Amino acid sequence: MKQKDYALFETGWLQRFDQKATRVRLWLDHPLLDVFFKYVSNPDRYPLFFIPALILMVGFAVVTHRYATLINGILLIVVSDQSASLLLKKRIRRYRPGSWYLGRQHTVTEDRAHRVGHRAREIFDKFEGYERNSHSAMCSSHASNFLALGLLVQQTTGLDYWILAPFMLVGVGRWYIGAHWLSDVLTGWALGLSAFLIVQFLDLGQWLLALLS
Repeated sequence: MKQKDYALFETGWLQRFDQKATRVRLWLDHPLLDVFFKYVSNPDRYPLFFIPALILMVGFAVVTHRYATLINGILLIVVSDQSASLLLKKRIRRYRPGSWYLGRQHTVTEDRAHRVGHRAREIFDKFEGYERNSHSAMCSSHASNFLALGLLVQQTTGLDYWILAPFMLVGVGRWYIGAHWLSDVLTGWALGLSAFLIVQFLDLGQWLLALLS
């Protein structure tokens, strides 16, 4: 991206939208939600629901001899994660909310904005588990990867779509703890859905099994 294109993520309409969403986040602040999203938003550290879900999917695939599904699952996460990293994170280099509100350029004199920034700093400083000063906000790879994984679990097991709720809560949690702006999470979900549809359409797992047999 050219330097002038970064304005969308610094002062443009998208940044204004995300700041308004952050004000909603500040209003939602609650100790019970803090505890809940501390664990939900860091599934790589606190697996909780996700290990049983993976065991369910792998067990179902093995019992029904749907080994192509397991291969598709590995490919799906690779496609989803690398798309988020290579196509967006490394190109856009957007500040995370916790870093943005800590920036010197945002200690403005206008009273309301200053109060919002101070409140955001107080709230986001409570959480750990992500790189505070990184420029990798856009997009949320957690939101992308876990929605893609949830879609694969749902398709494999044939359960209702409510099974996606815990997987989508990962993205909500990333917004709640200040690791990502709301638009980062929405973009992550769109990317995860796209990766799932691409892998399913190509059915690479079945193709690789046929090639090896």
